Amino acid sequence: MSGGTPIIYIPGIMGSQLYLPEDGRKIWFSPAAFLTDTERLDISSPLSVKNNGINLQTRKTLQREHGVLKTDIILIEWLCMTFPETPVYFFSYDFRKSVIDAADELKQQIDTLILEGAEKVNIVCHSMGGLVTSAYVTEFGCDLLNKIMMIGVPFEGSYEVLRIYLTGDLLEIPNLIVETVGLTREMMAGYPGLAELIPTKRLLSACPIQSGGIPLAENIQEAFIRSLIPDTYDSAREVQSRIRRGMELLREKPDCWFGVGVGKTTLQSISIPDNGTAPVRIESTEGDSLVLTASAMMGGDLENIGTDAKGNVRVRKFPVRHTNLLHYPETLKWIAECLRE
Repeated sequence: MSGGTPIIYIPGIMGSQLYLPEDGRKIWFSPAAFLTDTERLDISSPLSVKNNGINLQTRKTLQREHGVLKTDIILIEWLCMTFPETPVYFFSYDFRKSVIDAADELKQQIDTLILEGAEKVNIVCHSMGGLVTSAYVTEFGCDLLNKIMMIGVPFEGSYEVLRIYLTGDLLEIPNLIVETVGLTREMMAGYPGLAELIPTKRLLSACPIQSGGIPLAENIQEAFIRSLIPDTYDSAREVQSRIRRGMELLREKPDCWFGVGVGKTTLQSISIPDNGTAPVRIESTEGDSLVLTASAMMGGDLENIGTDAKGNVRVRKFPVRHTNLLHYPETLKWIAECLRE
């Protein structure tokens, strides 16, 4: 394999394009397909991904796999431009499924690159992509991973997921589109991958769900969350506990860096009224609009982890929103400094 160490970019939830396996038609994200296949996003419906094995440097801009979100497009193009002699890959995965499933598929892609001549691979991941990486490291270790950039990763989950379960509102996608394509709260409650983004017990202890301004006991909080996702609750908690080992290994790895968005209004908890009305938002400016700083910092475990061998700070905080982390100039400059051989 020519060029530098291959770079694999792993996007966040809903960032991968998904296809109907029987005819290859795009289903996520393709509004035209939704009009005739409104049930195909249900977890019971098999979907597939494409292009994971293609070196994007061999394709022209419009032919490259960029995923769904414009911020991913910007990052992919920047990676290809900044490291022109380096193979760059986009790792798509079925975000409806568990990060454990995605980790198995990531192993296949990494193993293929090793067979093709790479000694190791570099990983750049955003949001849920960081949990996929944590799951991979939990299951397969770090031996084949050279450098890892983790950007805006909700290590301790996000309260935004509870808001989605309560309202069906996806923020990045207007409700009118969500309702038109039939992506219901009930459907999303069946996604193991989304459930694995619920606030961890550790985050709930620091920022508990409230009722009438009073923090709820742990067992009541857990019962409330279980009521929102009865089919995926147990597996989500098991996976969160399981990938904690991978998170510990990443924290200990000298060539793993963590980018954190700060200073933006972020959901810190919710208060459940006694009268049955809509939950009240409890917000903080300690976050990136979607992920609390405490979550992106592994509940404090990333404090004081120092610098790498070249003196680069391993944890960098940037005053931008969650998705904007992927094209903020200071973030990109830092990524380039860390990834250069």
